[in-house]
Amino acid sequence: MILDRLLVLEKKISMWFNTWLGEEPLINTFGHTDYITSHLHMTVKELILDNEWNISYEVQPYINSSLPAISGEDDKMVWCDDLKGHFTTSSATNKIRHIKPVLHWPSKIWKPFMHPSITSNIWKLIQGIFVDDVKRVKQGYYMVSKCCICKQSQDSMEHLLWSCNFSKSIWQWLGNIFHFNNPISFDDVFNFAKHKSPIIKEVWLTTACATLRELWFQKNKMFFENVQPNLNRFKSRIISLVHYGGYKMQGVRWHQDYDYQILQYFNVPGKYNTSNTIKESFWYGPAEGVVLFCCDGAAFGNPGNAWFGIITRSHDCQVLGTISGGLVVTTNYIAEVMAVVCAIEWAITLSCRNILINSDSQSVVTDFKSGNIPLFIKARWLRACQYLYEILYIHCYREINFSADSLAKEGARLNLGERIQHAGRPSSLSNIEMPDTIYYRFC
Repeated sequence: MILDRLLVLEKKISMWFNTWLGEEPLINTFGHTDYITSHLHMTVKELILDNEWNISYEVQPYINSSLPAISGEDDKMVWCDDLKGHFTTSSATNKIRHIKPVLHWPSKIWKPFMHPSITSNIWKLIQGIFVDDVKRVKQGYYMVSKCCICKQSQDSMEHLLWSCNFSKSIWQWLGNIFHFNNPISFDDVFNFAKHKSPIIKEVWLTTACATLRELWFQKNKMFFENVQPNLNRFKSRIISLVHYGGYKMQGVRWHQDYDYQILQYFNVPGKYNTSNTIKESFWYGPAEGVVLFCCDGAAFGNPGNAWFGIITRSHDCQVLGTISGGLVVTTNYIAEVMAVVCAIEWAITLSCRNILINSDSQSVVTDFKSGNIPLFIKARWLRACQYLYEILYIHCYREINFSADSLAKEGARLNLGERIQHAGRPSSLSNIEMPDTIYYRFC
């Protein structure tokens, strides 16, 4: 028996003391009522008759949520903390360990193209592993503080990196090269090149991080060795670091003068120019006696508000109908899975027996072929499959699944459970895939 939360041995699962419906045992919700006290040993199996839920009127007050589908499969135990019910050491570890908030900045600085010396020192700056006058005052020292570089403001790492006259001159110099404003935080450094080519992202991050490290090191040289800051020497140092760092950069450049000018300025070596390959794709209808269901799902934000779209076609390529539907907040993967299951259930209402499922998600197609789909929907899928003779799952490219994609986007304005269903081709669907037509995709 397959339940919404887990697959259980129905003969052993207690009606009241096991978590089989909802997020906690029913005894925690209702307490020891007279009925529960007199039926303490009731099991879930007693609620099932001929693979259907058979809820007596005495039990109905205790069922406060929708009951899951029953697949009729053999019982088996599963691991509830995995989407597909598989036990792994990592999932068990995550279950018992204390999970701290995820830090997003480490993935932005620990890059294979950046020298470890630069990365490790940026990590120290972000973690606050340094000494400045602000920290000394907090530790109880009484002192007159002054920046040893500009000799105008109080000494602090925040001032040194972003506000010091010397650092402003360096950032202005780099801003003229990259056409960026002066950064005032690490977030600015990480986001300035967000919409640039891959190679420019790597050059900018290397340049900015090297600058931050050298500004810190320059303060130490001034403080301990009395080495006066020199603007030209500092710029030469940055150019040299970026040039030698360029040998490890693997990003590609765009066909723009902007990219060329920056790479030439820092003398970044290597050939980074690349171009996409355009390949032809073809759409084929189903064989005679087979009905085609093209499915697509998407989530805004991943996870986020999700929706799905389905279009069904006959062997002569006629549109039999379409569905657009809204889902809960979920991931792209779950939206794609829901689209396929809804298509199979729709095939039953259309009295189909042999169907072909098209999806542009390779992982979803692979999981359905192997039966390795999420537990919460598996019972519905297995139950629906019993009414069909044959189901074929085929992966197709997004470029030849655009009609389902358009229908899915229509579902973006729908709430959970809402659907728009059409018999035949709706007027809103201006373009559909056709055989003997060449479609193009970029590789």
